[in-house]
Amino acid sequence: MKLKGPTPEKILPAIFYGVAIIQILAGIPLALSVVPQNSIYGFRTRSTLANETIWYEMNQIFGIALVLGQIIILIATLLILSKKRNLKEISIYKVGIGLNIIVLIVAALLTFILANNI
Repeated sequence: MKLKGPTPEKILPAIFYGVAIIQILAGIPLALSVVPQNSIYGFRTRSTLANETIWYEMNQIFGIALVLGQIIILIATLLILSKKRNLKEISIYKVGIGLNIIVLIVAALLTFILANNI
């Protein structure tokens, strides 16, 4: 007896879109500079936690980069999943995870680079 349930074709988009939407929702308050200094949520470094002005400036940069990066991931996910005929299921997971890691690294690097100009 085969159990009926969600198929990978339905689960994969939900995972990719869900992660992107959660990160966009997390990035918006940072981009809008409405998150006060804290030790849990935001771009936390010694300098951001020591100086409120630096906290807001760096978190705004990080939030914008995070939101833009996740929008790119949403678009890439649409393209990848619409052309997945030649991709194996495991390849789609690897691409999705890789894209998320790249976005987070680029957002962090961009924040550090621009922070040197602050």
